[in-house]
Amino acid sequence: MRGSTVAASVVAALLLGALGFWLGQSTAQPSRAEWKDAVQDLRAQLETLSQALDAYQAEQAEQGTKLASLERRVSALEERLASAESREAETEGARAEEAGGGFKVAYVDMFRVLQELQDSPVVRRALEAFREERARILQLEQELERQFEEGKITKKELDEKKFELQLRLQEINLQLSAPIQRQMLEVIRRIGQEKGYGLILDNPASQLNPIVLYSQAGQADDITQEVIERLKAQLEAQQPDQEQESDQPQNPDDEQNP
Repeated sequence: MRGSTVAASVVAALLLGALGFWLGQSTAQPSRAEWKDAVQDLRAQLETLSQALDAYQAEQAEQGTKLASLERRVSALEERLASAESREAETEGARAEEAGGGFKVAYVDMFRVLQELQDSPVVRRALEAFREERARILQLEQELERQFEEGKITKKELDEKKFELQLRLQEINLQLSAPIQRQMLEVIRRIGQEKGYGLILDNPASQLNPIVLYSQAGQADDITQEVIERLKAQLEAQQPDQEQESDQPQNPDDEQNP
């Protein structure tokens, strides 16, 4: 900005000098000596202005060098600060781990656990019982459809009875799966207590839609296999009569027609 001002000043000075020369010429014819003096004066003014412009440009270059040096110093200080903060965080983490053993986190792939347990006699019987109940309810729904087509029941009655059948199927599913789920959670709780875990989550990669939004790889222990092995051993140790009793769904309306 100042460079443009200096350049404009140079041009303005030259124009003023030329204008003064020609105005003087309009009133009186200058002599040769006066002509030479005027030219010499213009040259002197131009030299002065050129020197001022050079000085300004040199000053700006020096300021630019100082600014670049200052920016480098600021960048170096920022790097030192970041390094110091990182070392401080590591030190605090090490102190916390030494003081309290650290906050340990583990995860379980619940989908894999359920897949592995399908071969267990207890789970297999529960699945078979559920499939039988589902097939029976499907037959009842088909009978309701036939009654509706024959005009024996209304559309409203059809929808209400089918809704009741679906609720019954969900209740049976809960009755069959609840004992296994309780044992699974109990095994996970015992592992957490034995190994001092502060938090046990479902694996973020599981296919059961876990609620964990983010987890950093390598920061938690995978205890899935241990859960599977302990739960299988616990289920195999159960007495057959206990398994059958827990697997039998409680449905007093089984023999009742819709």
